[in-house]
Amino acid sequence: MTVECLVRGDASTEVWATERKADLFRRAFRRDLALTTRPAPRGAGAGKRAAGASSTTLAERMRELMAEPR
Repeated sequence: MTVECLVRGDASTEVWATERKADLFRRAFRRDLALTTRPAPRGAGAGKRAAGASSTTLAERMRELMAEPR
């Protein structure tokens, strides 16, 4: 799965932290994770979600999946 992140400024710390947890993602979703970044367009609202986007964060969903019995 490739996740494209629109960023403002330096996102190197966030990218590093995400890459450190890629194995957890792989175990939870049985998919490899590739993270790409590109600059957010000017005027894009911070924290706005796309229409129809889930309000559950990736971290919340990963915790749910890890808690489910296999």
